Amino acid sequence: MWIANARRRRRILLSIVSLLVVGLSGLVAVRALHSPPDGSAADLPDAQPTTALPDTSSAPSASRSSPHGDITPRQSTASTLARSAPPPIVDMPEPSIDVDDFPTEESTGVPTATQLRRHAGDIVVDEDGTLIEALDIDGCVIIRAHDVTIRASRISCAGSEASPFPIRMMDGYSNLKIVDSEIDGLGKAPVALYGNNWTADRIDVHNSADGVRLGDNTTLRESYVHDLAPQPGLHSDAVQVLHGRNVTVQGNTLMAYNPTLDDPLNGAIQTGQLMGPLDDVLIEGNYMDGGSYTVRGGAVPRDRHHIGVYVFRDNVIGPNCGYGPVDGVGAPVRWDSSNVWLDTAQVIPADGRSVDSRCTKEHRSRALAE
Repeated sequence: MWIANARRRRRILLSIVSLLVVGLSGLVAVRALHSPPDGSAADLPDAQPTTALPDTSSAPSASRSSPHGDITPRQSTASTLARSAPPPIVDMPEPSIDVDDFPTEESTGVPTATQLRRHAGDIVVDEDGTLIEALDIDGCVIIRAHDVTIRASRISCAGSEASPFPIRMMDGYSNLKIVDSEIDGLGKAPVALYGNNWTADRIDVHNSADGVRLGDNTTLRESYVHDLAPQPGLHSDAVQVLHGRNVTVQGNTLMAYNPTLDDPLNGAIQTGQLMGPLDDVLIEGNYMDGGSYTVRGGAVPRDRHHIGVYVFRDNVIGPNCGYGPVDGVGAPVRWDSSNVWLDTAQVIPADGRSVDSRCTKEHRSRALAE
């Protein structure tokens, strides 16, 4: 399981263990008060008739927002209260999710110690097995070869005559790897990374209208997509899925919300207007924030017949949405109960419209007014 979700589960487990320890300590203390100092069995008085106490076993108990339920001491009889003090009440922290567990600028992009060599102009790769490493490229990269690797490099491109996209994997080629690199769309590129048959790990994508567009055999892992640059006629999404088989989006930070503009933009995951089949797709362990709906799953009449296996699980959603956290994630999309809100770890149901009030008030009001 990815680091962010493992840490979240570990915090919840520690809370439960702490609660059990407190309960056992209180039980030992009460037992000690009922035992004589020499450790022998206590002499109990002869049984006396007692007045029956009402059965409260089925009565509803008070509850808090803690997932552990009510932790108030159980009701005691008058004789027990006279001989012992109740175990202490300990306020247990609610399970929390730390956004710093997810990728940021510090954990993605070009490693700090890398010394980049500047390259002016586009690069067209047409030789199989090419390695592009430690370059600061002022231009776009067009891949027309197999088994190409881009490592520890920065690509800055607003689009060019050769390609409108900073990195474009042309059809018919396979196994492009992009590792520890930065893609800057310079505020004008429509999509920063485009094509089929690529894998990207720990990349920093920003300043384009859309972050990445996924196709067949594509994987985005432990990367940071943020500070999108909206453009007239385009809806800005961190990730777009318009078709594809064997697609994985795992352990990323996907920010549709632009804090500089204070604008949620369109979505962290946009699935819709499908251009072909969508199958064997996994969206797992990501932090996603922003969008009119943060996630659009594509399960709408126009598109659902294109969808095969499409799974969302262990994702965390932030508060900066407009209408709601999710839309179109009913059947045939599989929306797991492990998808939760950032601030409360509350489960987000597939009917995200029912919990849209958790969206930031200002963004929701603006969205409803439009």
